[in-house]
Amino acid sequence: WLNVCAESVLELAKSRLQLAAQKGCDAVEPDTVDGYTNETGFELSQADQIQFNRDIAGTAHKQGLAVGLKDTFNLIGTLAREFDFAVTEQCHEYDECELTGAFTEHRKPVFNAEYPSDEAAGFTLQDEYCSEVDRLGMHTLILPLDLDGSWRISCG
Repeated sequence: WLNVCAESVLELAKSRLQLAAQKGCDAVEPDTVDGYTNETGFELSQADQIQFNRDIAGTAHKQGLAVGLKDTFNLIGTLAREFDFAVTEQCHEYDECELTGAFTEHRKPVFNAEYPSDEAAGFTLQDEYCSEVDRLGMHTLILPLDLDGSWRISCG
């Protein structure tokens, strides 16, 4: 975990965003931006995390990058305007897909990945997941957990 209240952490993140822009990336998706909900060893408040996430989004935009918010359901309503898309993992399995509504309401994409036990299980879940995706206006990929490219099912 990083102390998102430390200026050095923000400066490091800014340099990484600049590097992404220099390398020609179109977008970035910072991971684990909900440290205040975990035991990090730092005194982090929700307000601290929101400010850091906004700083990251603002910096990404200044670099010409789109920026995604990943698996931070409890801050989606607060941050949907600053972020360009959302990324979730296994929102179908954990019944969390509807929590991304602040993005779809603003016509911003939501990308989700599901990792069933095997390809047969993926095809079994396809109808259920794809009908929910259509209703919610999001996109889901059903993939092998080891991401070996052996198969893939797309919805939305």
